[in-house]
Amino acid sequence: MLSPRGPAFSSRSFRASVPFTVLGTLHLILGVGSVAAITQFGAVWDRVHTDSIRVPMLAFALVGSLISLTSLIRVWRLRNQPASQWRRRPLKPRELRLERIQLVLSLVTLALITLEEITHLRTFHHV
Repeated sequence: MLSPRGPAFSSRSFRASVPFTVLGTLHLILGVGSVAAITQFGAVWDRVHTDSIRVPMLAFALVGSLISLTSLIRVWRLRNQPASQWRRRPLKPRELRLERIQLVLSLVTLALITLEEITHLRTFHHV
């Protein structure tokens, strides 16, 4: 039996397209909001870019990155000790990928912290 909207319409396809329509709308709202925000960003920049906000954020990022690198180095050390060789097994691809992601994210975080400090000194302190 044909539906009132024709043979191409079914409730299943309608239900499947609702999330994509909502996501498309959210992307549009986010895009328009971003454009509106960037036009007002210059006025807000001085209030947001204060040391009371910037320094704790950098400190948390630095501490988190160093903890992550320290734990990763500790795991590699423990894994390579002679006492652990008898129970050593090859890493699964997922475990290896997660270790690499952790390493890359930690190093990128450290690089971004360094870059932010250099640009902050040049921009606001005229060094």
